[in-house]
Amino acid sequence: MPTYNRLTDRTLATGVTLNDLIHIVITGDTSQNPAGSSYRATISQLASIITGATGSSGSAGTSGTNGTSGTNGTSGTNGTSGNNGTSGTNGTSGNNGTSGTNGTSGNNGTSGTNGTSGTNGTSGTNGTDGSSGLSGSSGIDGIDGALSGRWIYTTSPPASAGKFIADFADFSAITTVRISTTASTMNDYTIFMVKLQASPEVFMTITDVTNNSIMGSWDIASISVGTNDYIFTVNNTLAANGSLTNSDIYSISFSIRGGDGTSGSSGSSGLNGTSGSSGSSGTNGSSGTSGSSGTSGSSGIANILNNVSNRVLLSTGSSGVVSAQSGLTYDGSLLFVNNNISATTISATTVVLSGSDITSAWTSYIPTWTATTSPAINNGTIEGYYKLIGKTCFVRGNVAMGSTTTYGTGEWLIGLPFPAKHADGIQITVSILHASVAWYNGILNGARAGYTDKTAIQYQNTGGTTDSLSANTPFTWGTGSRFTWNGSYEIA
Repeated sequence: MPTYNRLTDRTLATGVTLNDLIHIVITGDTSQNPAGSSYRATISQLASIITGATGSSGSAGTSGTNGTSGTNGTSGTNGTSGNNGTSGTNGTSGNNGTSGTNGTSGNNGTSGTNGTSGTNGTSGTNGTDGSSGLSGSSGIDGIDGALSGRWIYTTSPPASAGKFIADFADFSAITTVRISTTASTMNDYTIFMVKLQASPEVFMTITDVTNNSIMGSWDIASISVGTNDYIFTVNNTLAANGSLTNSDIYSISFSIRGGDGTSGSSGSSGLNGTSGSSGSSGTNGSSGTSGSSGTSGSSGIANILNNVSNRVLLSTGSSGVVSAQSGLTYDGSLLFVNNNISATTISATTVVLSGSDITSAWTSYIPTWTATTSPAINNGTIEGYYKLIGKTCFVRGNVAMGSTTTYGTGEWLIGLPFPAKHADGIQITVSILHASVAWYNGILNGARAGYTDKTAIQYQNTGGTTDSLSANTPFTWGTGSRFTWNGSYEIA
């Protein structure tokens, strides 16, 4: 038998089985030598502590990650499996490649050397932002509406050409405005203002041309001529917000209500029918002896003739003699008083004054209930009643909220059964109920908005001034809350 001094000098086996023997050194056993004790073992005894029955080949190194400009590393060569489970030799690291994975150690196999990591490429530089485009030019200002012009406000009297002055800068406090007959555009408004002065009712609005929320609106009580200007005296403030600013330009516009039209012509009277022929007179009998005069009888009942225009026969109470009385018409059931007749000259169960029956019941109507966005009564109640006697209208009404009532936006307005002669004449008491909480006093105030066919509903707030009823004033409205009104006014 040959003498072998080193393991590497021995001949490689052509094959092995699990029962073949191998030489092992247990380093923890120092019974034979301080460096370890030598033993034999079958390959099957080592199967549980090594990976693979015969030692798996080392894994090939993975390619390095591509750098921005670096070359990819080549894969390492796989190690061959040793007969005795020696680990295959790790492939060499590619240039700048990532580290290859270590092969599983075979029995006593040595670990392969890790490859070095490749260098990452540098990032490119971001481009600079482009410059912003130029803003477009402003559009041309629009022109003012009809019946309007532009003037410059000044705090230094008088109202010279192109300017106007007011007694207060606060729109809500203004009572007098003086406007030059020449606008800021140098147009002459003299004839225009003469026409305004002759108009039966004029409304004026002043608006800041740079901010149309800064404005005031009034109905005008009078217009008088000044020195190169006209003086406008305010009656009521209809809307106001903000104040006038010295040297700013304002648009001043006007609205005009036309006068009442003339009454239509009366229709012609119908022709009287022809009289019937008189019958022939009978033969007169001989006269008897005159008897003595009887005692005067008591006054008889008035003999009223049907449908005799403006006339009725009244008994005088003596000897049955009757006299004619103008100013009355009787149609068979009603006695109409058409002229001024004293109460002592007539006696009737039913009297109608100028077409108004004093004894008849009140007439029902459905009041309108409006706002900027109008409310809707839905399952609530809205009702009104009126009685018209001559030019006086007595009216009462009730609005009670239901569960589906909606309340709109803006101040509430209630419609009247007939237009009033003047808005200031509408002053009707109102009672306001906050359901299960409290009652409030209020008023239908025609002067508030200047309408004659409808009116705002106002109440006194905690500050002592008045506010108008709306969805949230004087409280948040809900089911069971309501307001009622009762009073009278002069109709147009």
